[in-house]
Amino acid sequence: MNIDKLAGCGRLSHFHTLVTCGAFTAQDEFLEVPELDMDRLETAGQEAVFALYLAEEKITPEVVASIIFLRKTNQAGLGETVSGISPDWQKA
Repeated sequence: MNIDKLAGCGRLSHFHTLVTCGAFTAQDEFLEVPELDMDRLETAGQEAVFALYLAEEKITPEVVASIIFLRKTNQAGLGETVSGISPDWQKA
């Protein structure tokens, strides 16, 4: 994936994934996948993207701090009180 191309097209970079609830072994036994901690996975994914952008000097640590602050503020229902930013800012 070329980050520059995604960022340059005016769209937010994101991924679509398909996760199954399990799989069959060679002996036709179905093994269920344990339930995933989605909050932990989301945080890990965000941290990985931030690390990549920081390493390539696409963003600064201050930008990361601002994004994290705005997301926490939005989750707390306070998005409209911060610099006039709508709680729907992530959906734009």
